[in-house]
Amino acid sequence: MSLYVFYGSVQNRSRRFFFTIFKGRNTSLFLQECYKVFIGGRVLFILLAFGAFVWFGYTPINEKFESSDEIYYKQYMLKLEGEFTPEKEQFLIDEQAKFDRAQEDMQRELAEGNVFGAMKYQNILTPQTAFEQVKAHAEYLRSTNGGEFVYDSGYKLLTGDESAGNKDTTLALTALAMLICTLTYVYCVEYQTGAAVLLHSTPRGRKAVFLRKLVIGTLVLTAVYVLTYVPYFYNVLNAYGTRQLSAPACSLEHLSGLNLSILEYLILISVLRYLGMIIAMLLIYFVSRKAKSYISAILIETVVLIVPLVLYLLDVSAFKWFGLSPVIIAKVQE
Repeated sequence: MSLYVFYGSVQNRSRRFFFTIFKGRNTSLFLQECYKVFIGGRVLFILLAFGAFVWFGYTPINEKFESSDEIYYKQYMLKLEGEFTPEKEQFLIDEQAKFDRAQEDMQRELAEGNVFGAMKYQNILTPQTAFEQVKAHAEYLRSTNGGEFVYDSGYKLLTGDESAGNKDTTLALTALAMLICTLTYVYCVEYQTGAAVLLHSTPRGRKAVFLRKLVIGTLVLTAVYVLTYVPYFYNVLNAYGTRQLSAPACSLEHLSGLNLSILEYLILISVLRYLGMIIAMLLIYFVSRKAKSYISAILIETVVLIVPLVLYLLDVSAFKWFGLSPVIIAKVQE
């Protein structure tokens, strides 16, 4: 009986504690800041709406083959997968000899006027275009230090190859736009309500409040980061697989010269993007404190963080190196 009473007492206290947080009735400075940001600033509702948009807008992608050449290319790369060995070198030589013989035999049949006889060599020669791509890649691997054969279509999408289009930039735009929407309010509210005067004149009103706002901002940007990048990474890896994830990054031609594995490279660019978002958060805090106006802060932050990425999307390549663009896009390539 006493255990039941104790459990009921704890449950009632936790329930009261939960409701006091969402009503702002708490003496904890951190919880008060949470209430101001998540409830007063509607940040919780913005994050929930963003999460719902990501959830309901999620569309699984399928591995795409624009032509039969891409199918043959995949078959070759999976067959050769791994280190470039003498056996694989011999396979390439034998495969080239097969195509050369088929080409000669087809030309002979055509010279003799036997069109139907020449057609039987078409099936043999069909993979030749894809094989030329594989040969070119093999030539590149000979110049690398430890590069391997990797079926790289999925990894190209994640590492900023031309085949990925502007996906890195659009994801960066999404993340920064969400940060501006959620974090600009954090300091602007203090000036809108007049609380900034109290914060500047009390012992715990500066450093203590800033540290708590920093923790809250980090929680918000982590949620934005996860909702922005994780679905895309999962989608691509689920569609194309994770074979050879530990292979050297230099196995991909656009990552030549990097002494990392593909997995380490993906971790590196993910960390850089996260650090870029932290810098963006601090910049948003700084601008909102100096501007003291929500609208003015939004405009300044948009010009500094969003406009360079938009101009880069419009093929003004110089803006790739402007502001936070190089960090938030995170293409570590030589």
